[in-house]
Amino acid sequence: MRKQKNSILDILIDKIIFLYIISLYIFSFKEDLNLISNFLAGILILLINLEILIVGRKIYINNFLIIYFIFTVFAMVSSIYAIDSSTALQKAITLFLIFILIFSLANYIYKKNNIKKMLDYFSFAGVISSIYILFSSDLSNIKRYGEELGNVNSVGIIIGISTLILIYNLLFENKNVHINILLILLNLTVILMTGSRKAIIFITVCTFLMIFINSKYDIFKKIKTTFLLIITVYFIYNLIYINETLYKIIGVRLENLIEFLNGNGTSEGSINVRSDMIKYGFNWFLENPIIGYGIDNYRFLYSRQLGTFPTYSHNNYIELMVGLGSIGTILFYSSHIIVLFSLYNNIRKKKGNVNSYESLFIGIIFSYLILSTGMVYYYEKHISILLLMGSMLYDLSKKQEKNNDEDKKQINS
Repeated sequence: MRKQKNSILDILIDKIIFLYIISLYIFSFKEDLNLISNFLAGILILLINLEILIVGRKIYINNFLIIYFIFTVFAMVSSIYAIDSSTALQKAITLFLIFILIFSLANYIYKKNNIKKMLDYFSFAGVISSIYILFSSDLSNIKRYGEELGNVNSVGIIIGISTLILIYNLLFENKNVHINILLILLNLTVILMTGSRKAIIFITVCTFLMIFINSKYDIFKKIKTTFLLIITVYFIYNLIYINETLYKIIGVRLENLIEFLNGNGTSEGSINVRSDMIKYGFNWFLENPIIGYGIDNYRFLYSRQLGTFPTYSHNNYIELMVGLGSIGTILFYSSHIIVLFSLYNNIRKKKGNVNSYESLFIGIIFSYLILSTGMVYYYEKHISILLLMGSMLYDLSKKQEKNNDEDKKQINS
């Protein structure tokens, strides 16, 4: 096997990537602290591109990056006709900076083939966040915890990403079993404390998909792991209703969601408000279905409609449909479809050896497609990075095969 020598610049870049991913969890959702995360991103972009220039490597780009770039350009164009051009331009600039970030990361990841290390960074960052929340929260005051790091739903989701990586390692890597179980329980405890229904749905759906994909050629394993998942979900569900604190934080919210989905209505104001937001947004989309009203401009239509403070739609589909119309929505979600197809092709190529990260990324992407109905994420850095990593698995697999063939030729020569 060929081994790559790490230069001082490589080591520095790797450390900054580690710090940056931690900053996405600790600082990114706090307006007064996100400058730290942005600063680290700037240093990271500078160093990676400096390394490319010094070494003179060929630039790596794939279909996901191309689609993301086109989506970003269209978002910029939308600022020309937007209701509020400055807001649209500001969001488009954010998307462009994210593109520069993931483009830079793509070139470093492709060189180092370090997907596993990147995922370890995400899992570690989630654990650090959980520990911070536990030690900084006033547990005597019953409320939804996690606001120390930002919006509690966003915090629940990002810790959910960390949890899913740990669950993957537990189920399919069979390494550090006891440590993984302990860290999963820690993260799940904090997620329940955030009261995030989305995070619970996220973890449940993604775990089930990972089990299904990885057990494709082993029916017994599929039945066994699915049974264990059902038992675990049932245990957590009962734990919520037995524990008075958890019931007040998350139990009542789950009941309200179930009642709403059953068509019985609910007294929870946030669910009813967001349901109305979807109805308003869909009607606005029908009035301008091709190009929309400008990226991030749903808030102004909503403000005009209700005479309230401008706010986003809390629904990624509606946000994009209203902001960028059919064109922008199709562009954004086609990037997801491209990644899913590349992951599927990689699984087919392995011919049954599917205990690999493809199932993890497929689970995360499918879960986000479901969660799109209840949150806006098209400008979130963490999911953009994960989509990028998923899109690169096929190319990295081909690169590894090529390297292995070259190593065999050298041994035989």
